[in-house]
Amino acid sequence: QTMQPKQVLWPSCKWSSKADFEILGYFWLPGGPQDCNSDLAMVSSHGIEIFRLSFEQKTWKSLKTFPSSVRICWLDPAASTVLLCTGTRTLQPFDFRRRNPKLPRFDLVLTRGHSIEPADVALVTIYDCSYCIHADGLT
Repeated sequence: QTMQPKQVLWPSCKWSSKADFEILGYFWLPGGPQDCNSDLAMVSSHGIEIFRLSFEQKTWKSLKTFPSSVRICWLDPAASTVLLCTGTRTLQPFDFRRRNPKLPRFDLVLTRGHSIEPADVALVTIYDCSYCIHADGLT
């Protein structure tokens, strides 16, 4: 038997009123010892926003935002990592296991006139280390 929620909670995002707002992905962040709260990372076309869900109070609270213009994102929820494509060839990694999750951005070397596509990049974790893999099919 499937349980149905009595009340649906939906967070009010910082950027949700913008016309081009789009949710690109989301995942639960690793929790601490608290049983009644969970943190959720939501990636949108305007950046990443971290929410805290209180199960007892049935509320959402925005904890932190990382504003950025995002074209594409890759998620690895098991490793709490996100890779954002913020330009035609620029990638911005985040590792939410760290105290300061925003890591240095980097540019991929692409053939002139080309931009990163979703199938060109993969985010993988091997033995607790996350890697960005770029498959350049043109060279």
